[in-house]
Amino acid sequence: MSQHTCYLTLGSNVSAAYVRVARERLTRLFPGIRFGTEQQTLPIGLRNPAPFTNQTACFETILTPEEILPLLKHLEAAAGRTPAEKAREIIRLDIDLVCYDQQILRPENWALFFAPQP
Repeated sequence: MSQHTCYLTLGSNVSAAYVRVARERLTRLFPGIRFGTEQQTLPIGLRNPAPFTNQTACFETILTPEEILPLLKHLEAAAGRTPAEKAREIIRLDIDLVCYDQQILRPENWALFFAPQP
């Protein structure tokens, strides 16, 4: 089975603690995962002015995107993320699979966090 390189973004506009807990849980799920520096950013495209704590991550796995995504959604749910809060732009934890091997799955996140900046 071949290894696949995956890139994630993690974010919360509630508390950096949610990002820290996600890091711990992701480390258990994907041994060898590497994390970028935690960043504070302003929201983009939201009415809620709460700043975000964001972080990037990279890991290798034999899993497919279809196997990874439910694991990430489970971590979000375990953090207390609900559709009602998402509708109110309260983001306890958001984890996105941005890139799988050479396939960019979330171009907007790739541009913000991974693409070279001028």
